[in-house]
Parts: sequence; structure tokens; C-alpha cells
Amino acid sequence: MASAFGRLNYNFDDTKYGSSIYLTTDTKEYLNTYPLLLKTWQKNDIANGNIQNSNYFKNPLSTICDQLSANVNTFSSVISTIVNFDDVSVNVAILLAATTNLKIEIINFKSHTSNVSGLTKSTSSVDEGNRTVTEYPDYQKSTAIGQLLLQIVNATDSVLNSTPVLGSMTSLFIGSELSSNLTTIQTDTVTVNNSIRLVSSNLDSNLTSSAVNTIISHFQSANTILATRREHDWNFYRNAISLVNDYNQVNGLGHLGNTQIYLVNNLIGTNSYITNIAANT
Repeated sequence: MASAFGRLNYNFDDTKYGSSIYLTTDTKEYLNTYPLLLKTWQKNDIANGNIQNSNYFKNPLSTICDQLSANVNTFSSVISTIVNFDDVSVNVAILLAATTNLKIEIINFKSHTSNVSGLTKSTSSVDEGNRTVTEYPDYQKSTAIGQLLLQIVNATDSVLNSTPVLGSMTSLFIGSELSSNLTTIQTDTVTVNNSIRLVSSNLDSNLTSSAVNTIISHFQSANTILATRREHDWNFYRNAISLVNDYNQVNGLGHLGNTQIYLVNNLIGTNSYITNIAANT
């Protein structure tokens, strides 16, 4: 049977350690009194190794994202075969831009939802020129800062729900909206296919400008839903970091010893800070 210690491939004569191998009584008592709380399955996983996030987490929107991507690609391929539109006012450039933008957003959205579902981990982006770091949420980061955020907004705003934890992973909860958009795009593809006919060796379409504009709005709407939720999650997480940082800075300002009180009252405190300390509210 595999064991965690066995993974270390330890091979040495313990007697050569002499008395240095023995733990003190206090250390043994500590290990017995405060053991690491590992469940059987956790011990087994550690012993067996090959631990990957995909063993425990999945992106619930992975399939629908792949289906959306495939259908947008199919639609794009169909459009590319059309040489002429009977209605010369059809804005092909905007139609193609809408499909391209949606393709890109689906990729970004799937990456984000893989992060906040725990399947993958986010990485910070660094702008060396401006010396700025941009943070992105993932499951571990969101739940960790969310738990502290909950304590803060409970104290400041009496919040008694899990929005501080879930606020940077709202994208995981729009599966029904994505399914609806998938159905619409599939219908749009059928509409375009049915409009095509062969004219002098070219494929022409009898779609009107109005019909094409409606299709464009469908793609733009899908893009907006994905981008809005993804950007909300990113912004919520960054705002959470900012709020927690402010809490950490302000928290110590309300708990002063005698020396600190003297310094604030007589040397370093602003009038408003001195007033707030004196009020003690």
C-alpha cells in the first residue's frame, strides 16, 4: 500500500543519526495532541501523488463554451462562402467583426470560469513600464479573500450572505443564458444557410440588411453577456483586494496604547483623527 513517507524514497541507516533522531517528549505530545486533520481520502491522495486540480474540480460551463465556439466558427465559415448579398446595404464588415469579437470573448470567458471553478489557477499580469500588477481571481483566491471580506462588510454593512465570496465568480451562474444564446446562434446559422443559392458559380444570399442586423445584434448580445460577467468578476475581486487593504490599514488606527495616544494627540495626529479617537465610537 502506498504511503506519503514511501514517496520520499528514504534509504539510510537510522542508527547513524545517533540520539539526534529522537524527538523530545514535548514534541511527541504536541504531534499527538495537534495532529494535522487529514481525512482518509486525503492521506491516500497524498500517498499516491499525481495530484491535479482536475481530480477535484471541473468548469461547469466548459461544454457550453465549446459548443458556442464551435457554432460561431460554423457560422463564420458559412458567411465566408457568400460572395454577394442581394441587398447591397448589408454590412458584412460589422457582421464579421461581431463573430470575431465573440470568438475571442468565448476564449477569455472559458479561461476565467476555469480559474474561478478551481480547475486552473490565475496568474497576475505585470506591466513593467508602469510597474503595475493586475490581479485576476481564481477559486482559491476568491474564497480566501471572500471570507475576510464577509467579516468586514458584516461589520460595516450588516451583510449576512455569501455575496462577498461569490461576487468574483458570478460567471459560473449564467449557464441558462449561454444555452439560450447557443440556440439563437444555431438558428441564425440555419437562416443563413437557407438564404444561400448558386448564381453564376457564386454563392449569393437573399438576406436583407434588416435580417443581418438582427443576427449581428444576437452576436453582440452574446458577447456582452460573457464580457459583462467576466469583467464584473475581475473588478469585484480587485475591489475586494482594495477594500481589504484599506481595512488592514484602518484597523490598527482604532487600537492605540498610551504611547501611541500621546503621539497622536500631541504630535502626529490630524484634528479629525484626534476627534475620532476621543469619541471612541
